[in-house]
Amino acid sequence: MCRHIRSASERLAFVEFILVALIFLNAPLSAAFSRGSALSYTKGTVNKTTVSENWSGYVAESNVFSPTNGFVTAVKGSWTVPTLAGNSSMNTYVAIWVGIDGFSDGTVEQIGTEQDWINGSQQNYAWVELYPDPSQIISGITVHAEDQFNASVLYEGGNYFSFSIVDLTTRQSYTRTFRMSAQRQSAEWIVEAPSSGSAILPLASFGTIIFSNVQFTSNAGTTFAIDDRGPGTYNAIIVNDLAGGIAAPSILQDMAYPGGPSNFDVIYGSNAITAVFSRGGGGGLRCLCT
Repeated sequence: MCRHIRSASERLAFVEFILVALIFLNAPLSAAFSRGSALSYTKGTVNKTTVSENWSGYVAESNVFSPTNGFVTAVKGSWTVPTLAGNSSMNTYVAIWVGIDGFSDGTVEQIGTEQDWINGSQQNYAWVELYPDPSQIISGITVHAEDQFNASVLYEGGNYFSFSIVDLTTRQSYTRTFRMSAQRQSAEWIVEAPSSGSAILPLASFGTIIFSNVQFTSNAGTTFAIDDRGPGTYNAIIVNDLAGGIAAPSILQDMAYPGGPSNFDVIYGSNAITAVFSRGGGGGLRCLCT
């Protein structure tokens, strides 16, 4: 399955954060936006929000308009495998992953889990992918709903990348090194409606996925949380897939500076849901949903 974000020429819409409410109200997204619109960078804020047909989560890169090669050397994050709310009438799919280069390059070096609702039951597995090559199922890890995972991608030099994923619940793990030529412009923490060939598959109803221990390492060797106080610029991504699935990330919870980590949620909602995200007391997060 292909897990690469669609480019602007393939109907990605770049919008301001105010459009979150419109998306959850199922307002039509008829306009196509581009990176050409001016947006100043202010630390402490998300610099851009992207509406995608297949991704939801966060991206960090050196500059939202002109990313720098070699900016990212490592990415890592943790999540819990969701229990899907499926039905017997339709097969649905959701992938969760961390990776490098998917937002800003023609490659993605990524690793994660996939949770599919197939013929009335949930199927789970771990996978690794060096897009545009196809993904590989990791046979040595048996994935269960509610298992906790930690994953990372590390650039070792000489076009070699180390991929690691650990099931913290069962203690099963996988680590491999592959050679891949890539620009290393961006780091990603993504919930995705995966694709089969050129078709995006229907997004599964996954409830809430919490990303924690979210960090990336810059080319200077310093590890940062994506709390908008480190280097670079940040993008929030909202998925509005063609089958009607919608998911949006919460605002970032700042844990520490500079090493972090950061936390955020990705929340699934039907087309009739209005979601408003705000900070709760003590720097926490709360979701106000109606």
